[in-house]
Amino acid sequence: MIMLRHLQQLHRQKGGFTLVELVIGVMLVSLISIAVAMTMGVMFKVSAGSSHRVTAIRQVQNAGMYITQDAQSAQTIMIGGSHVLELLWTDWDGTKYKVDYDYDTVVTSDLVRKYYVKLVTDVDFPDDPTSTMVVAHYIDQDNTSFVKSGSVYKLTVTAKVIGLSANGQPVSETRVYEILPRTGA
Repeated sequence: MIMLRHLQQLHRQKGGFTLVELVIGVMLVSLISIAVAMTMGVMFKVSAGSSHRVTAIRQVQNAGMYITQDAQSAQTIMIGGSHVLELLWTDWDGTKYKVDYDYDTVVTSDLVRKYYVKLVTDVDFPDDPTSTMVVAHYIDQDNTSFVKSGSVYKLTVTAKVIGLSANGQPVSETRVYEILPRTGA
């Protein structure tokens, strides 16, 4: 009988959680959830900023690569005028090449490369380019330049990507290339 009473008392004590225990448990779960949510938010923000930075770097590198390659081939380099940059050269077999760099008329932050080929039998360059391609996106026209400094050309390219970095600032990347053109350019 004593044993039965003792078992009944033990059974009553294991009836569940008290209100205080439930409130403390809910508060702990809430704090942990808030901490996890804040950490995830920071991670997403940093990830987006890093992605924008990589995009800006890639666009600056693309512009630098194409312009450098064409400028090193060119025998004549014209800055400004009807194009941002115009490059001309003649190949060993008499074929003439012209490359124009301009900003796109629709998406003004796109740098477009128009490539023309004039065969020996042609009188003039064709009206339509042989190929047209967007070399780089997100180019900041105000901070991008191509200038001659002595015998070297200095190309400064800046890409500004729409979006924010982890510190809340717009993402931009600037690179400066020094190009030594062909002799006579």
